[in-house]
Amino acid sequence: SACFGFVECGLVQPVNKAELYSPPGSTVPNLVKLAPDDVVLLAANNQIILLPNRGTITAAAGVPIMAEVPRRALAFTPELIVIKIDGQDQHQLKYDAKTEVYYAVFTAPATGAHRLTLEVTYTNKQFDAVLLNFSSLASGSITGEGGDPLSGVVITLTREDSILFPGEIFGQANPLVTNVNGTFVWMVKNGAYTVRLLKDGYYERVVPGVVVTNNVINGSFSLIKKPPLLTDGINPNASFGDNFKTISSNALLIGQAKVTRGAQFLKDQADDPAVEKAATRVVAPASISVVAVGTLPFISFADVVPLMRFLFLQPLMLLQPRKRSKWGQVYNALTKLPVDLATVRLINNATGRVIQSKVTDAKGRYAFVIDPGEYRLEVVKNNVIFPSILLKNFKIDGSKLDIYHGELVTVNAEQAIITANIPLDPADGGNLPKRFYVQKLVRQTQSIVAWVGLGATLISLYISPRWYVWALLGLHLTLTFLFHRLSRVPKVKGWGIMYDANTKQPVAQAVARLFSSQFNKLVGTQITDRKGRYYFLAGESQYFVTGEHRAYRTEKSHVVDLKGKSEDTVAVNLGLSKAGSSILTDQRPSESETISNPTKNSLSKFGDTGYALPPSEQKIG
Repeated sequence: SACFGFVECGLVQPVNKAELYSPPGSTVPNLVKLAPDDVVLLAANNQIILLPNRGTITAAAGVPIMAEVPRRALAFTPELIVIKIDGQDQHQLKYDAKTEVYYAVFTAPATGAHRLTLEVTYTNKQFDAVLLNFSSLASGSITGEGGDPLSGVVITLTREDSILFPGEIFGQANPLVTNVNGTFVWMVKNGAYTVRLLKDGYYERVVPGVVVTNNVINGSFSLIKKPPLLTDGINPNASFGDNFKTISSNALLIGQAKVTRGAQFLKDQADDPAVEKAATRVVAPASISVVAVGTLPFISFADVVPLMRFLFLQPLMLLQPRKRSKWGQVYNALTKLPVDLATVRLINNATGRVIQSKVTDAKGRYAFVIDPGEYRLEVVKNNVIFPSILLKNFKIDGSKLDIYHGELVTVNAEQAIITANIPLDPADGGNLPKRFYVQKLVRQTQSIVAWVGLGATLISLYISPRWYVWALLGLHLTLTFLFHRLSRVPKVKGWGIMYDANTKQPVAQAVARLFSSQFNKLVGTQITDRKGRYYFLAGESQYFVTGEHRAYRTEKSHVVDLKGKSEDTVAVNLGLSKAGSSILTDQRPSESETISNPTKNSLSKFGDTGYALPPSEQKIG
């Protein structure tokens, strides 16, 4: 016990003497033999009963331990009772007539595993013995930078109910101050505690949720030294360069300290059982629930099965020996853009049975390799009409040949490829502006919730890496993937701008509508952002844009001709005049002019859409 409280005690290699000593066998009948539960070990001013944890009784090395055996537990009148530590250190038990127990006080041995034996010699020459596994633990340590021990650290222990641990009742100090070796230890009742560490020149550290299952608090904690102030070390007589170096060095130290302290705080919180419990039972499931509620309404489950089929089954087409050189395409009859995740079925005309089915990729492509016969095609996709009514009399649509409307397909050659282009009409002409406002806001909110929820799930996994948290993370990633895959927005190639024709300022929350000039039908609707920006993605056809706002007159753009082009952005700059104003605002090019492919956002060209306004109107930020 002389070295108790010094770091050297903790540096002693653990000694395992559990197999070095075995007492003589008992001679008393089994019915009256002593059991391990008959021996009671007390510590901390005899206020704490040391209970075995996984068959081993634990205490801090060097602390006083009292061993007690009740008189009623003995089979006969004892002549001698001793407790031995590893068969060497022997202590005789005395009898207390008042409490009717035999007792002895000994010091917990050096760190490591030990064997305690209680041996009883009865007056009738009978002998009995009981074995106890005992483990002595080293003191805890407080260190600073580089692992150097810190003296003078004030350590305060608080119980789970936020009440100060009453150290004086248990013969211990609380708070206590570390010695030159930076060591500390408490013998406590099992439970959860909070450790608070405080030292001048160092950041305070609070470690919650220190769970004790072996009656000993002896953790190893480190403190982060406070960095110098930004202005520390500045010399008024020094050069500007020297003072700048000093400030830069101080700033670097401050940044490093903040990062280290933040990481330490996260670790302390992650180790808190209450936080871990909340993360596994509340945060992770709640984040999944929130993401599911926010995501599922926007996922078209009619597209989920085709997506799964496309991901897991359709790659088997790559194993076919014949290399495919041509594809058919399913596309939107108005926008001319490809339709992905549409299910294309090949039906035998004679039997009406589905022979093959394919799911279109992101470019709307599909193909069938078939034998001679008569077939017809059928396309299944949510919110579209097949066959197309708009193009029912068309055999060619721009550069797309072989337009299919549900006709009979006769195949005479072996291993022929069916690659017809299939237009689909949208089921509705677009959303009403009010509904579109709400959808835009909800989608933005959902995207934020999805990423925040993913972050919450990752934090929960860091705190408690259990299998079901991994499963929740997998579910979260699946929902996020489904949402982004099934409701993704095309990549922006450029912007058009709605602006006030008088002030030249952007008009936010204006309704931009794209119409097909060929069919005079609504193709899509957009709401301008706070900078008045909008865009539409369309394919080879002719279009025009209208701009609407409750405070302005409705304006119509020139015709944008995309014939002969691949998919492009329709982004026309459109000036809106106030309702009742007589100002001439339509300074657009003639309808014979076409829009170029915008590749950057130019202030002078309002998104580089192919024409520039007069210099007097080039004021929009």
